[in-house]
Amino acid sequence: LSNVTMLKGIDTEKEAGVSSLVYMIHKSSDQTNNLKNLLTDDQVLIGYKLAEQLGIDIGDRIELLYPPKKIESNSLTLETVSITVSGLLKTGVEEFDAYLMVSSLEFSLSLFPETGITQFGIKPDPKLDELTILTQLGETFKPLDVYSWKELYPALVAALKLEKYAMFFILALITLVASMNIISLIFMQIVQKRGDIAILKAHGLKDQSIRAIFLYMGIILSSIATAFGLAAAALIGIILQRYPFIELPDAYYMSHLPITMEPHLFLIVFIVTVALSILATIIPIKTITKINISQVLRYEG
Repeated sequence: LSNVTMLKGIDTEKEAGVSSLVYMIHKSSDQTNNLKNLLTDDQVLIGYKLAEQLGIDIGDRIELLYPPKKIESNSLTLETVSITVSGLLKTGVEEFDAYLMVSSLEFSLSLFPETGITQFGIKPDPKLDELTILTQLGETFKPLDVYSWKELYPALVAALKLEKYAMFFILALITLVASMNIISLIFMQIVQKRGDIAILKAHGLKDQSIRAIFLYMGIILSSIATAFGLAAAALIGIILQRYPFIELPDAYYMSHLPITMEPHLFLIVFIVTVALSILATIIPIKTITKINISQVLRYEG
């Protein structure tokens, strides 16, 4: 069996800092998935679909046919080199899983010395502005082409934007339902405690103090509920990190759903949720001032 493949040579020491290639290794001869160990000498990583098409596995020796350095006649005689498969890649992208072969930069240059290095990968700080970086790099390295991964995968960017809007809409609905539940709960508490509220007001307790009691109750309820929700989210995130069983379609650059948990995001969600709960609690407690003390004590006291 034979197949046409794309050979990509990488710097095994620096590749992990600019791409997620290490996390796309589906199976390898090195349990640590160290690129330097997997791509020594004539060892290569290939897409798992390419391995299935060729019927090969880790440790197998295959023959790589490539064009000679110089073509001196109209006929083309391919040169041959024997390589070892050290690992299988599973990126979720069809063109990579079925046609990609990754080797060390030294090995690829030994086959195509006249080609040299054709591409540099850069991973900027997420806090920096992407357009500004692209503009500065384009001006600095003229006439080289400078582009981002978003320009290479427009379908992926469009899918992420759509999911962003859909997720915002879903979270807005969830927040609205939770706020309505809090409002309903506080209303019910006020109705059930009308007699107690009337007695407290009759003894001279101000409306502001009574409202503070229900406000504290709303804050405590929302804080406990939010803490349990975040704990459940953290537990699910840990499970997905350990057992990534949610597969993504081919439109994405990863085969499984990636999970990243950052403490400051949990803190922001907690603060925002409690703040919205406080706003939802303020609406029903305003009705406390409308309670008629005499009527409540006469008929409900």
